Amino acid sequence: WRVAVHEFAYPDGDAVPAFRARVAATLHAWLPTTPARTLLIVHKGVIATVVTELLRLSPAERAVWPIDLASIHTLVATAGEWHAERVNQTDHLDGLP
Repeated sequence: WRVAVHEFAYPDGDAVPAFRARVAATLHAWLPTTPARTLLIVHKGVIATVVTELLRLSPAERAVWPIDLASIHTLVATAGEWHAERVNQTDHLDGLP
């Protein structure tokens, strides 16, 4: 699945392109109604899709974006353009077993 992730389909579940399309459609429908500051607690696939959509990354650019478990990513819109303020922050996990 890692070789051709864009073609992968989870057993009895979404194909990756369908999952990403569903997340992107929900994101774009939801964004206009959200407060200025919003916290999302989501899994890595949703983070990857949100980052790709808002920052307009190509698949190659997204592939090098690290997304560790329990990481924090802060995206900020300024004058209608999104940018990353924090990427893959994990220092809050220091000292945990």
